[in-house]
Amino acid sequence: MVEERFLIDANSFIASYQNFYPFDIAPGFWEQLRNAMLKESVTVLDVVRAEILKGDDELSVWISKRS
Repeated sequence: MVEERFLIDANSFIASYQNFYPFDIAPGFWEQLRNAMLKESVTVLDVVRAEILKGDDELSVWISKRS
């Protein structure tokens, strides 16, 4: 059986954080994403992580703790 692995781009994280799922409104979204990253069904490339870390916000703190 082939295991599915999803690559998420920086814009998916940034748009979710800024427009749709801020941490204070949708903590469950970020918890599910964290769990998927721990299970390695979601992978974040180094270049994506670097792009997110350029921001000085909660998202950059969140991603720095997760990868």
